[in-house]
Amino acid sequence: MSFFNAKIGMEIAALGHDIKRAIEERKVRREAYKKYDEFKRAHALNSARIISEIMERCKIEKVVIEDVLNLVS
Repeated sequence: MSFFNAKIGMEIAALGHDIKRAIEERKVRREAYKKYDEFKRAHALNSARIISEIMERCKIEKVVIEDVLNLVS
């Protein structure tokens, strides 16, 4: 991966790591989990899925999408 792709991937991950908070119907609710760590993991995975869906629709390179998915999750 190029430096440019890595930089873009990190920037997108930083901006998108809490994206699920902006989409009411896709929010992960704390009260649905007994353990805080389980909630945080679900939150991270949910945000990763949402941001990768957006990136796919925007035709972002697959390698960048995969890196962002890994960084956010």
